[in-house]
Amino acid sequence: MVADSVVRSVRSGSVRRHPDVARSSGGLIDYSLTPLGADPMPIPTIEPLTDFSREPSRRAMRAALDAVRTQLGRDYPAILDHRPQSAPAWLASINPAKKTEVIGRCARSSVEQAEHAIASAKKAFDPWRETTTEQRAELLLKTAAILRRRRFELASWQVLECGKQWREADADLAEGIDFCEFYAHEMQRLALPRRRNVPGEENSYFYEPRGVCVVIAPWNFPLAILCGMTVAALVTGNTVIMKPAEQSSVVAAKLMDVFIEAGFPAGVVSYLPGVGEEIGPRLVEHPDVALIAFTGSLNVGLLINRQAALTPRGQWHVKRVIAEMGGKNAIIIDDDADLDEAIDGVVESAFGYQGQKCSACSRVLIPENRYDAFVERLVEATRSRSIGPAEDPAFYLGAVIDEEAYRRLLGVIERGKKEARTAYAGDVGGLSAEGYFIAPHVFADVDPASFMAQEEFFGPILAAIRYRDLSHALEIANGVPYALTGGLYSRSPAHIARVKREFRVGNLYINRKITGALVDRQPFGGFKLSGIGSLRRSIMAVEASRRTRLDLPLRILPMKRIRDLLVIALLLTGLVHAQAPEVAKAHDGVVYSIAFAPDGKTLASGGFDNLVKIWEWPSLKELKKLPGHTSNVYCVAYNNDGTILASSSQDKTIRLWNPADGKFLRELKGHTDVVDSVAFSPDGKVLASGSADKSVRLWNPADGKELKTLGSHTKGVYMVSFSSDGKLLASAGADNLVKVFDVASQKELKQLKGHTDAVTGVAWLPGNNKSLVTISHDRSVRVWDVDAGKETKQLGEVDAKTKAIAPTEDDPYGIAFTKDGKLATSGYAGFLKIWDLSSGKAAMTKKLKTYGAYCVTFSPDGKFLVTGHDKNAILITPSGK
Repeated sequence: MVADSVVRSVRSGSVRRHPDVARSSGGLIDYSLTPLGADPMPIPTIEPLTDFSREPSRRAMRAALDAVRTQLGRDYPAILDHRPQSAPAWLASINPAKKTEVIGRCARSSVEQAEHAIASAKKAFDPWRETTTEQRAELLLKTAAILRRRRFELASWQVLECGKQWREADADLAEGIDFCEFYAHEMQRLALPRRRNVPGEENSYFYEPRGVCVVIAPWNFPLAILCGMTVAALVTGNTVIMKPAEQSSVVAAKLMDVFIEAGFPAGVVSYLPGVGEEIGPRLVEHPDVALIAFTGSLNVGLLINRQAALTPRGQWHVKRVIAEMGGKNAIIIDDDADLDEAIDGVVESAFGYQGQKCSACSRVLIPENRYDAFVERLVEATRSRSIGPAEDPAFYLGAVIDEEAYRRLLGVIERGKKEARTAYAGDVGGLSAEGYFIAPHVFADVDPASFMAQEEFFGPILAAIRYRDLSHALEIANGVPYALTGGLYSRSPAHIARVKREFRVGNLYINRKITGALVDRQPFGGFKLSGIGSLRRSIMAVEASRRTRLDLPLRILPMKRIRDLLVIALLLTGLVHAQAPEVAKAHDGVVYSIAFAPDGKTLASGGFDNLVKIWEWPSLKELKKLPGHTSNVYCVAYNNDGTILASSSQDKTIRLWNPADGKFLRELKGHTDVVDSVAFSPDGKVLASGSADKSVRLWNPADGKELKTLGSHTKGVYMVSFSSDGKLLASAGADNLVKVFDVASQKELKQLKGHTDAVTGVAWLPGNNKSLVTISHDRSVRVWDVDAGKETKQLGEVDAKTKAIAPTEDDPYGIAFTKDGKLATSGYAGFLKIWDLSSGKAAMTKKLKTYGAYCVTFSPDGKFLVTGHDKNAILITPSGK
């Protein structure tokens, strides 16, 4: 690795869609590194979280907690070679919410037992490395199945030992399952040798394991991180010694039980609890240890790195260290941010699991002109979060992990009172006598260079910092020794693009909380003093656990040349067909909307260069350029006879044009935020618009006057659509709702509920005034009976595990019908789909070479899909299989 790895993630549904924000690939394979003839292996779906709003789930969790309580106080010795070892001493693990309650006693393992563990792992290494990839992957899948079966039980141990709320403990289990299944599948793909052959030579490139791996895990994700680091090393053929945190060693003992039940051979994985200062140095410095995977504090991580750099006599390798060491993470609030979304995201990021996450927000950067209002609302939102034992799901915050953390955080709070203004200081009442409870604190007017703004606290303490402009915000955000996670709440594509370039963090999140990275989708890790090595939750964690080998002779070709040769070979063998035409540089910015004229002879496009353009079809010769908007164009639409073209923009206006001569007709003003969507009624007499200002409005296009503001959504409106007879209007909102209005009476008739994230598109079935289809950032496509107000079908494939319809591969943005009822959708990751409504399955799926199919429509004859692209282009793709 010669460059830092970064992840950029956007929650597009939070205010409005921001196409100029990158997303992870979701496991797409670079074919230049894939053997010819090898099929890419499907990436497992993300394990769904338990819905504790359902009584059966609550009942199961309560029963598991009751069962676990009957097992408290037991002893957990070290497990080496699958055998328990005698303990020289014991360490009590305490319930942080109840200081008098002992969860269990774990062995205080000795240096001699650490030597024994290393010897056992070394002895098991050669037989283990000779097992096949398929055998090792199968054991990971068995581990995942056991974790899923014992989900409530293992989550209950976390609630009691680590003070995790139900939802947090459940998410930890789900992530452990995801690690097992993802690494199992990725290892099978990586095990295929890469061949670079020329006549007379056979060259191959493959991986081999490193040796004995020591995993030193934290207490805040007691199963997920320990499991993830361990199975990444195991599936690559290494043997592992698990050294868990003292505060979570009972949970680690339960994970060891799972590995034994799954069938891992003796010596391949060991459980070695104890005090880090006592056995850690020997584990790190031992010449037979090849790999150390660590998650924890900066000081310990740097010490491990120094110790591992030594090469004692008899050590014939350089140790590989993977270390994730925390952060001082910031969220920037832009001056145009949606405060509702931003407040929720900041509070969840700062105070979820009492702020005890390396990804937690401990700094919020607020523009001067919104500072007081934001802090006031932040305080009110924080005050509304209840605090109490994690065992009771009614409470949002629980106790911090132990007495050391409790006393340290009290000291931080006292220092904060001297360095800054206390905007909010919560009160735990009598809870402090029961457990290690720290109430959330918000400090205002914090100096960016002060202790409060520079040091990681690992607790429910938030510093609110003023900034003058975006340059100042980025200077503050980057002005700390860490670079792990960061966030931005903004509606400005220009600001989003700049922050993506200049905010130097490993994981940058746009318009969403900065905690909760998902396996594969958001590979997790930082740089500067936040970490070294590899990104967790990604294939890099697997690759970091292995060495690469080349079988010579090897002739190296430039990577671009390799890709070119591969494409040529595939074309010659008929495995790949040449792509349809692409119009390069259709706009000097993202092409966000396209629409055909009713006669099918021209199409219009709207771009993020503030322009509307008209093109001849099918030659795609540019006919007219329509300037006038002062910001990004979000939507274009023709009226029924093609005599008026409407365009809507981030500049909060709608402009009407004569497409025949390109002349500007009139401007429609009234919206107070981005106008995301416009649509004409079938007779062309009414124009509807939806906006980020949360309103749906009706206009008279003849004179430009507003007719009516319809009932609003609670968040922005992404799309509006008229029924075939023009009597009904549907709107899709970021509040997860679809609303249906009667145009004549201008009254709201229905609310269609079911989506779990922003609804990004809505379209009526042609000739059918009772059914419509919606798309959403929850990655679902749904069909609705409007009269009944109910969902009738969800499109997609059935998930073999859940028996439910699986999410689509993509986050859908565009939706369109042909006149005869053929449905197409497009998405950010570049997937184009045509759906068979009768079967509910995709009749055609195409993946574009790159991301960003923001809109889609059919050519007049239905033979082509036409999409707007984030490469500033219009793409034309055959719509057949």
